[in-house]
Amino acid sequence: MGKFVQTEAKQSISRTESGKKISLIGLLLNFFLFLIKLVAGLFTNSNSVVADAINNLMDFSSSIISMLGFKLSAKSADKEHPFGHGRYEYISGFLISILIFVVGLEILRNGVVKILDPKDFRFSPVLIGAMIISIIVKIWMMKFYKKGAEKINSQTFVAAAQDSFNDVLVSSGVLLALLISYYTRVNLDGYITVILALYILWSGLELVKDTINPIIGTCPSDEEIRNYNNLVLATEGVKGVHDWEIHEYGPENLFASVHIEVDKNLSIEAAHLISENVKEKFSQVYNINLTVHIDPYNDDL
Repeated sequence: MGKFVQTEAKQSISRTESGKKISLIGLLLNFFLFLIKLVAGLFTNSNSVVADAINNLMDFSSSIISMLGFKLSAKSADKEHPFGHGRYEYISGFLISILIFVVGLEILRNGVVKILDPKDFRFSPVLIGAMIISIIVKIWMMKFYKKGAEKINSQTFVAAAQDSFNDVLVSSGVLLALLISYYTRVNLDGYITVILALYILWSGLELVKDTINPIIGTCPSDEEIRNYNNLVLATEGVKGVHDWEIHEYGPENLFASVHIEVDKNLSIEAAHLISENVKEKFSQVYNINLTVHIDPYNDDL
């Protein structure tokens, strides 16, 4: 147990450092986008661009939540939390999902207001430049977060990547509405904003479901159980396997217990050696801390 905890602690530190670096980069970029959009929106009297700037301010807050989540999840196990604090990362991902949903509601409200009370704005190259920069940066951030999510198996960055994609859609919609309004004098700003808001609300709900499941706890799939059984049964001396219990206490922090059946005539020492071989296999293949219970195999059944 001590050896596993040390190994898990080293992996946790590595994940935490990577997570904090990714979150810090996201934090700085989101604040940069907030500033340029806010200045451009106020300068041209564009409510949609100011609203988009507020959206980036929310993303800035999400990056702070991500950093805090990684810092808390890296805390070592203690007396009150013997399995560590890894689920803090799931909580931070859930909070980001809630923020995405809240932003969607605000953008929807803003769109309805624009439809009911459309207002003119001052067209400016500064405005268009700010939106193009925002779209390019957010596309890069989406790919950056996706790569980070795959590297450290982080649901928090899956949510952040989806949020960046939502921002690309919002900024693209705002830019399109601005161009159409300028060249045709038909104000579509509010209608495009409502459509994009509905998509963001839908994606926010999906992310809430995805991030809350690990917090509540879910059963492993039938395929996972088959793979686990096959690995146990491939161990010399194991004649049967049953009664799996698997608990996830953060990404890559799995604890499980299982009953294996061995020859009832084996010595305690020989049966214990078989159980240790099973534990070692699971530590190497799945990085699971496995507790093995030994049952006598009844060959009469």
